[in-house]
Amino acid sequence: MLISKVSQASGKKNEMDLDITAEEYSFFLKTPKSQRPLIQVMFPSLDAEEREFLMSGITPTEWDELFAEGEE
Repeated sequence: MLISKVSQASGKKNEMDLDITAEEYSFFLKTPKSQRPLIQVMFPSLDAEEREFLMSGITPTEWDELFAEGEE
């Protein structure tokens, strides 16, 4: 499923194709964070970068740019 999210870091709209269903994504969006399972339990087939994207809209490339070590 192609998911569009606005990055909490840059405000830029990002997209990522994730192996989840529309029903799973809908449940994730509609259920308050305090009442839903941990994201790694909800989406065991997604890797850490994909789960981060779902939560924050930050892509792996953007993450690398934000936290690049030793670069100025």
